[in-house]
Parts: sequence; structure tokens; C-alpha cells
Amino acid sequence: MLDKNHRQIAVYSPYISILGGGERYILSIAGLLSSDNDVSVFAFPQTKKISQKFLGLDLEKVNFIPSDIFTSRKRLQKFQVFKKYDLFFYVTDGSIFIPSAKANYLIIQSPDHVPSLSFFNKIKMRNWQIICYSDFVKKFISHRWSNKIHILPPFIDPHIFKATRKDKKNIILSVGRFFSHLHSKKHDVLIKVFQNYFKDYFESWRLVIIGGTSDKDSQRYLHYLKSLVHQAPIEIYDNLPYAKLTEYYRLAKIYWHAAGFGEDLVKNPQKAEHFGITTVEAMAAGVVPLVYRAGGQMEIIDENKNGFFWKTEDELAMKTLKIIKEDGVRQQIAQEAVYRAADFSPPVFYEKLKRIIG
Repeated sequence: MLDKNHRQIAVYSPYISILGGGERYILSIAGLLSSDNDVSVFAFPQTKKISQKFLGLDLEKVNFIPSDIFTSRKRLQKFQVFKKYDLFFYVTDGSIFIPSAKANYLIIQSPDHVPSLSFFNKIKMRNWQIICYSDFVKKFISHRWSNKIHILPPFIDPHIFKATRKDKKNIILSVGRFFSHLHSKKHDVLIKVFQNYFKDYFESWRLVIIGGTSDKDSQRYLHYLKSLVHQAPIEIYDNLPYAKLTEYYRLAKIYWHAAGFGEDLVKNPQKAEHFGITTVEAMAAGVVPLVYRAGGQMEIIDENKNGFFWKTEDELAMKTLKIIKEDGVRQQIAQEAVYRAADFSPPVFYEKLKRIIG
């Protein structure tokens, strides 16, 4: 698939155990490149099986190596280890180091992960090229760094999500990790809207919320969300296998997303959605998206053509009601959403990746 010769490629993310959208992104790169390269992910070996189950990725040809080299302070040893690699992909949490692979790609997922502009970081950044998901993230990087910046949006496999009209049920779906802080998906807001308007607008509908938990904080937040549910058909699931998640996408008619709502996004832009891969997954399944108007989502959706934006809780409810009442319009928007999702298919992603790495 790649034009160049067989290469040695290394991949590392400090967040790999969370198994969210960012982790799916970097592991997708590893899986694609493993078809004709030696790819090593620095993570606990059991991560491979867990990732395949919950992220739906083909990682059979990817090597998983314990990540001790990243947790130790042996900088010289780390430098020597990575000299043997042709390509190195590193998902930064804001920290950087001097890379030693022949080509090094720093993946910046969020505005608050952009490395600070210090004297030592200027030295460390000399051999990095930067990859980010969206123009939204790129503008924050370019304000600070002049390194080459590549925009490489995540991909989805449209065939996995393909649905028919007969599949569809009266389900409003929302998918995203369970966070009460950091990059909160605002599931509590969606529960509130659905319950407040249920009797008047959504009486024959269900709200299904699906997310992931990876630590005690996220489990506590999940427990809190469940405690908010009263007298309305709201279902909340955590850590579903990917096959079960895709089944819900195929069943749903409407998709809600609220990341960024109620936040000061001028002071805290990281709280907006950085891209919106679950929105694209929903669109691929013919689910009409209604997403909060902010961040990377605005690069995905064309208002009134393949989805809708909202800014207030009332607006979310009213636009949802309009879609429910005008089913012909919903089906038309859903078909346009499917067409748009095809722009984020594996071949499109892979062509962009090949251009980046040469």
C-alpha cells in the first residue's frame, strides 16, 4: 500500500489505557501502517486484545511492547532506543522530548496539549512535525509554533455502520466518555433536556447514552448520571463492546452531542469538541446529528443539509421536535449525513497519511 520500503514504526500515547476517540485514532494509524511495515505500540500487551474488542480495530500485525522506557528517567536510553525507528508517532499530553527517529510526528489532540513556548521546548521541537485533527486545533498550535502542521481528521469505516430505514427505532443516541471535568460531554445536560421535554415532545422516544469508564472518577460520574434519571425512558451503558455500540448507531434516528455547552470557550477552548468522531460514526449510520455549535464539529456539519447546530437547551429541544414531526426531512438529512461521513473513510484517511509521511 505504501510506496516506500518496509519501515520500522513506533507509536506511543500516555492515554492508551483510556480507549477513547484519541486512542482509537493513534491505534488506527498503527493498524493501517502494520499492513506493510513493522509497527510497535509502546503499551502493555493486554491493551491489544482490549482495544480490538472495544474499539473494533484490526491490530493483529501490531507489536505491543511494555512502555517502561517512557516512565523511566533514562533519557539517553530512550534516545538510543528510538534511533532505530524510521517513523515515530507520539500523542503528547503537553510534554515533549528530543526525538531520535528519522521522522517524528507529534500528535496534538487538544488546545491544552500544545507544548509551552519555553527555551528548552524550542530545542526539543526542532525535529517534530505536528499532526492534529482539525482546523480548530491547528489555530491554537500555529499561534505558538511554526513547525509544519498537518491536519489529519480521524476515519470511520462506513460499511460497519450501514443501516436501512427498517432498522431505525425512535431512539436519540449520544456517545462519549464519561467525564465530569476536563473534556466533559455534558451528558447531564442531555438527560435534563430529555426529561424536561419528554411528555410534550419525546413521549414515544428513548434516550440512549453510551460511554466509557476507565477509573474511579469516571465510574462515580456514571453513577451520578444514573441518579438523575426519573420517570423517562433513558438508558445509560458503559464500556460496551464495539459490535454492540455499532448496533445502537444503526437503530438510532437522532444523535445529540453537548460538549462545550455552558463553558467559556474563549478562556477554555479545550472544553469544546476537538473534532467529533462519534458524530461522524452516527452520520455514517444515517443518524441525524444535533451538536453544540463549537469546536471541530463545525468542520463536519453543514447546517440544514446533513445536520444541525444548537446553542441553548430550548433550541436543542425545538430542533429535535421539528425532525421528529417531519420524518421525510429527517430521512433526507440522514442520507446527506451518510454522504458526508464517506469523506472520512479509511481510503481517504490513508491517502492523507501517505502524503504526510512520504
